[in-house]
Amino acid sequence: MSSFLKHIEHVKPVTSSYIKLNGHKFYLGINDKIINSKIKKFINEKIKVFYNKKLHYNAPYIDIIGYLCDYNLIITDKNCGGYCDINNKIIGYKNGGLGTIFHEISHTFQKELGFFEKKQNIISEDIFIEQQCETMAYYLYNGIFKYKQITCKNFNSYFEIEDIKFLIDWYGDEKENDMINI
Repeated sequence: MSSFLKHIEHVKPVTSSYIKLNGHKFYLGINDKIINSKIKKFINEKIKVFYNKKLHYNAPYIDIIGYLCDYNLIITDKNCGGYCDINNKIIGYKNGGLGTIFHEISHTFQKELGFFEKKQNIISEDIFIEQQCETMAYYLYNGIFKYKQITCKNFNSYFEIEDIKFLIDWYGDEKENDMINI
């Protein structure tokens, strides 16, 4: 890997198998095929910010969020570990530690990279966005904490049928459910 990715070159690339449901490909775990070199460069730049601001593993979540994406943090009681409200620049947090925080921050990266220019109107698009986001969070976490690496098993949200069912329930009638048969 070239030096422009020096903060993530030590992160072990991961590939996983996939399944096809209703004609859509879904990965069964973190997978490098979900993110491209543009995304990796972006994550690498955000890791530089983390180091330049002298943040650390036990830094307050509000500081990590503020410096990496300039969103506000609120504590939530919603039925999830966390959420990202792109329109209002809010990250809601309930539980899950830094993995959840980095997942929600990765949604803000997706916004900056233009992934939300077209509104996702069907569940399968949201599943891809969530799987991509979880993969980004894996790279962000392990890129920052070189000496506290955790495996992709710790980043496993949205890779199982139960996760897809959760998204279907989460969005209710707001989105077209093209995953009817699961």
